Amino acid sequence: MKRAYLLSIILIIANINVFALNPENKLFTSHSDPYLADADTTVQKLIFRQAGSLPFPLVFHSAVTDSSYAYTIGGVSLKSGLSRQALKYDPVSDQWIQLSNKIKPVVQASAGYIAATHKIYIIGGLTSLINFSLFGAVQTVDVKTGEVEQLKIENPMPRAYAGSAVWNNKMYIFGGSTKVTTGFQGVSTNAFYEFDPLTNIFTKLPDMPEAVQTSGTVVNGILYVFGGYNSQLNKTSKNIYAYDIQQQKWQLVCKSPVDLTANGISAYGDLIFITGGYYNQGLTAYLNTITHEFKVIKSNLSPRKHSSAVSLYGHLMVIGGMNDISSLKSNQVADLKDILLQE
Repeated sequence: MKRAYLLSIILIIANINVFALNPENKLFTSHSDPYLADADTTVQKLIFRQAGSLPFPLVFHSAVTDSSYAYTIGGVSLKSGLSRQALKYDPVSDQWIQLSNKIKPVVQASAGYIAATHKIYIIGGLTSLINFSLFGAVQTVDVKTGEVEQLKIENPMPRAYAGSAVWNNKMYIFGGSTKVTTGFQGVSTNAFYEFDPLTNIFTKLPDMPEAVQTSGTVVNGILYVFGGYNSQLNKTSKNIYAYDIQQQKWQLVCKSPVDLTANGISAYGDLIFITGGYYNQGLTAYLNTITHEFKVIKSNLSPRKHSSAVSLYGHLMVIGGMNDISSLKSNQVADLKDILLQE
């Protein structure tokens, strides 16, 4: 009965051919893709190819990168329920391995890699999809050893569905929902905190302009937050906000032409890429952080929502997630050079 209930809740809530080194020693080279045959160079397109699959379908997970590897944290597998695993992806071998199976299971947690400590920090998230309890501490995973540690500090505001980003070895957690009851329902918040892993101190920052479950990333000291969902109002936002970390000020930079929620978000250079989503599962778009122009582009991304995205070696990798039928273990990757050349 619990398994059936869990599956129903998950459904409600709701990068290849083999990567290898080619003779020129380039990463992410796959076999020919039929999508290339009708490529129109006058129209911006992002061409995705299949990457090595996850060991199991994974949704509602977190993903980070240390610039050499990609990592997933927690999430839900429809096969085994809440995942205790941290997985590591090597773009050279195109394989996922288990980094650890000892994390406290968390769903929709905030995660960030801190270079100064070589650790992934995991904050918040749901520890149960039966009673929707929230994780109130902070746990870490050492990317060199796989060792997991629960820090003896208290999160001042446990929540799920919050966005997170890292800048200058500090982690920023924004939005999300507290007192989650079922599915997406909960108390959406606009609370914004900085966490310093070197001192283990949380600092309250100016509230976001909107209370939403959301996601974002930092480029050049500016945090960009993309849309989001307010569960009390049952409303999805198109607003894209920027927060200047040094000046501690928010501003609205532009509006997306589409609702943004349950997207994968990843930055490369001055561009931030948005993939998938709740209402447009095949969405591929980017924000130019210099011009504040938002562009929707054509791609062959497989439809998905509640996935994650990372940028690695000039490529955009979209990891797991779910479509309207099932959760996914497939991953896709796209070379960003053609988009970058047009900017």
